[in-house]
Amino acid sequence: MSGPLDLRAVDRAGTAEQPPRKEWLGVIGGMGPLATADFLAKLVEATPATSDQQHIPVLVHGDPRVPDRTDALLHRGASPLPALVEAVRFLNRCKVGIIAMPCNSAHAWFEELRAVSEAPILDIIAATSALAEETAPALGSIGVLATAGTERVGLYHRALRARGWDIVEVDRGQRRDLDRGIAAVKAGDVVFGRQLVERVAHGLVRQGAGTLVAACTEVSTVLDVEDDGAPVPLIDSSTALALACVRALSANSSSRTREETQT
Repeated sequence: MSGPLDLRAVDRAGTAEQPPRKEWLGVIGGMGPLATADFLAKLVEATPATSDQQHIPVLVHGDPRVPDRTDALLHRGASPLPALVEAVRFLNRCKVGIIAMPCNSAHAWFEELRAVSEAPILDIIAATSALAEETAPALGSIGVLATAGTERVGLYHRALRARGWDIVEVDRGQRRDLDRGIAAVKAGDVVFGRQLVERVAHGLVRQGAGTLVAACTEVSTVLDVEDDGAPVPLIDSSTALALACVRALSANSSSRTREETQT
């Protein structure tokens, strides 16, 4: 049995210079809390592990007080950028290997964040667009279930059109339902939120969408590729980001193993 814990030693260790943690994932979370939890669950599912110790070490900066991204993009509300930069700097001080941000709308500030980060930040838009091309049966018409802010700045429209997709646009009524559905999920009314999101999904399919993208991480929590909520192939942005994290950290781990073998 080990002796008593020396709390002073633990405190000194916490303030000492830390070595790089290339195998650690840093997460900018809280946008919203349920979406962050859903992303972490999908990260576990995507990791080829057979024991606790084989899973990815994760450090979450989960601050739900980050100003609303859609309000900033549509109505010139308070910018989330200062809070996002603070999260990036925190994770950099912790010397994580890579950073993921499971919020699509926040990627409107992706370039600014990448410019101030020492660790690479994975791009959820790029990861999702690549997964759509890899897994969808064929290029064609695609419906994008995103916030009004993400839609306004064209994050997915540009990325998907560059890969050859035709976008099936949401109409005014669908936009209203999708906004209400996302807000319901954030408010904890997941059942009502799912009903509204599924209504929009089925509407986009009737308009010709052969593939759907859950391009908001709240949508990801309620629209499941395994159930009838997605009547055509569904590309989930949370899952795409989780898979990208696993690939990137596997590369980091392999690089570190080679370095240790050579020393």
